[in-house]
Amino acid sequence: TTMYNDYSINEWLFHWQSQSTTADTSPTGQRYINHRQRGSKVLLFVREFKTDMAGTAPYTFLGLADYIKHEGSRPMNITWKLHRPIPAKYLGRPKVGGGVKGEAFLFISSIAILKLFQNNIINQSAIHKS
Repeated sequence: TTMYNDYSINEWLFHWQSQSTTADTSPTGQRYINHRQRGSKVLLFVREFKTDMAGTAPYTFLGLADYIKHEGSRPMNITWKLHRPIPAKYLGRPKVGGGVKGEAFLFISSIAILKLFQNNIINQSAIHKS
């Protein structure tokens, strides 16, 4: 299992590590760096554990994020800025050496897909509030 170095820096910034084969000059690396100019949105999801008592642990949607900077290549270490503050539950760097490692996953979408996704979140929220 590949372990990524993903963690919140503070309530607005998130450090995310790409796959080890992603170079900053590659099409994927350029998609991360230039997502705003290309009209794409970045959606950030996180989970603290791979599994829980029910099996595979779900990811939590933290929100939309924008590229700020990156360091390195293969892998890229990217700093993303969230549009809304990260909830306190997800703040702090994962423990190193014997601790649980957090995971994050990015979804980069076109505006059309994002609208569909946002509508689904709104519909799911309405269902859970009933």
